[in-house]
Amino acid sequence: MLFESPPLKPIVHIALATVAVVLAILSFLQFLGAAAFYSAWYGRPGLTVELASANRRGDFFLLLSVVLEFAVASAIAPLIGVPVLGSARFKAVARFLVALFLSLLATGVVISLLAIFRIV
Repeated sequence: MLFESPPLKPIVHIALATVAVVLAILSFLQFLGAAAFYSAWYGRPGLTVELASANRRGDFFLLLSVVLEFAVASAIAPLIGVPVLGSARFKAVARFLVALFLSLLATGVVISLLAIFRIV
């Protein structure tokens, strides 16, 4: 079944999830940079090419960030144990939703800490 038993050792899942979280954070920060550039220079007549490029970059990095968050959730979902709630499909969905929540929480915490300590 989906997310039923981890085919890899748990440390491999955690390592993959850590790398994907870091990449998701960097991707989201790139998205924020492109969005800030776009909003700061929007309406300037001589910057249409740069604004179009910033718009495309922002869309790309936002999509990449979302895909990486789902990758993190897929990597850690097999490690999450849920009590017997119902069918195997329901347990798989519950694991994935918990993993997605934890992934988004970790990303938010790290980005908040970077902002608080003015690293970015």
